[in-house]
Amino acid sequence: MSTDIKALAAQVLDQYQGPEHAPLQALIVALLDLVDTLTAEIAEVKAAAGRHSGNSSKPPSGDTLAQRQAQKARRPEWTNKGKPKRGKGKQPGAPGAHLA
Repeated sequence: MSTDIKALAAQVLDQYQGPEHAPLQALIVALLDLVDTLTAEIAEVKAAAGRHSGNSSKPPSGDTLAQRQAQKARRPEWTNKGKPKRGKGKQPGAPGAHLA
């Protein structure tokens, strides 16, 4: 995208040569610098937004709701589901062993 903008700016700068167009040329150069700066900032923000507790050292409490739901969706289903919910120790119906 920025290469298209730079190519268009180069065409405009070539078309408008001369001292009477110096303010326009300065404006185009300043706008190109601004586009480069904003492109770099957008890349940084996207990288920071992609960080969550699963791929960085951030604590899970720092995750957004969307990140938490995405992480929950990535977990395998069998982690807590499918295991029988029974207590520890002797199970109901099992023969007991005690002193009579």
